[in-house]
Amino acid sequence: MKAEFRSYDSEERRHSHSDFHQLILPGSGKLELEVETHSGYVGEHCAALISANDSHAYKGSGINSFTVVDLPILQFQQDQTLMNLWDQAHKKAFFPLDDRLHHLARYTSLELDKTGLGLAAEKAIRLLLLSLAENGKGPEKNLPAKLEKALAFIRQHHTRKLASADIAGAACLSVSQLHNLFKGTLSLTPGEYQTQVRLERARELINGSSRSLADIALAVGYPEQSSFNRAYRKFFAEAPGQKRKDKRS
Repeated sequence: MKAEFRSYDSEERRHSHSDFHQLILPGSGKLELEVETHSGYVGEHCAALISANDSHAYKGSGINSFTVVDLPILQFQQDQTLMNLWDQAHKKAFFPLDDRLHHLARYTSLELDKTGLGLAAEKAIRLLLLSLAENGKGPEKNLPAKLEKALAFIRQHHTRKLASADIAGAACLSVSQLHNLFKGTLSLTPGEYQTQVRLERARELINGSSRSLADIALAVGYPEQSSFNRAYRKFFAEAPGQKRKDKRS
């Protein structure tokens, strides 16, 4: 096991690691990640777990610092509970930290800063991983009920132009409560989450169908292909049709 504090610049990079999994805990600032087909952020109250061999792109935003833990595959092969956690992470890499997990993550970082990767820090990391595994943590599980309602409403109506008031009303929240709940739990705004839903659906359609890009743009709520192209390129760091071009070449 290896653990250290890292900062990231704004240049996007991509790689994968075959011999270890990786846990990224928030400290300060925001880290944008794309893990396989899933995109999100590590920020306040939101962390990420990257399975070995999963390709991921990353870039930082502003002044930032994160606790990064490399977890060798061989160290956990005899622990079925944690093996299941890596399978969960492969499907969904991002997870919110409730108060209990947030305090545990903070304790882990403080121990690392004070004494390095000693016994206390190792135990804290293992306890954190076991807590995630046992609770089936994922980006949309064990969330506040009203946030679940807001997320479900956005997914159901993601092709529409949704106002914050529409989403807040569906979740029985005020607009300010809605934004605070999104930021505090997911480190996203409602609009950013809707964009994520739209573009992930678009990527599924691009990779799994022969529909034209213009048709797919309309299907996910972009009446103009030019705005769809810009949003897709910003989100995935590639043009919408790049995967199709690569397959033909």
